Amino acid sequence: MMIEKFVDFKMEVSVIAARNIHGQIATYPLVENIHKDNILEFTIAPARVDSKIASEADRIAKKTMDVFHGAGVFGIEMFVTKDDRVLINEIAPRVHNSGHHTLQSSETSQFEQHLRAILGLPLGSTKLRHATIMCNILGPRDFAGRYKPITLEQKDGVYLKMYHKYDAKPQRKLGHFNVVDEQDTRDMESLMEKTRQLKDSIKFIQQD
Repeated sequence: MMIEKFVDFKMEVSVIAARNIHGQIATYPLVENIHKDNILEFTIAPARVDSKIASEADRIAKKTMDVFHGAGVFGIEMFVTKDDRVLINEIAPRVHNSGHHTLQSSETSQFEQHLRAILGLPLGSTKLRHATIMCNILGPRDFAGRYKPITLEQKDGVYLKMYHKYDAKPQRKLGHFNVVDEQDTRDMESLMEKTRQLKDSIKFIQQD
């Protein structure tokens, strides 16, 4: 039996970090993760936190990568407590669900970064070009089996990526979409509202 101390946290955040085989380390800006039923629903990039918390999370992530001596991309999940401490929750030694936003938001995607890291190439820029919200597409609770292709109108900063999992199961991750603030309005409330509306518009229809 293992007993863990209860953490009274107000937010889960994560840092996507990379280390190449030569020891170069690069981190992406801190993101905010929103879960539903213990499954990631939204990732908000950048996280809605003050600079002190973002800097502390970045410091912890770089220290973690330095200690592990691994090569590749890691997803480092953290809690922000009610008194603004930053605590590591989980470390995933792989490209990470909360890093999928980098496909459109960042100068170097986490997937390109992973290849650069394990091949010993210089790591790419992790600069966030545009604020972005990633939304997971999950199989509905009341549906299982083949489904007709999911479509979204991909314009005005909307980018859909399905994973070619043709059979849906309840709560199975089947794809995601990114909503990118390409006009750099920094209006995260409107961006979130747009993301929620798009999520609600997705319908699963049985494939004949």
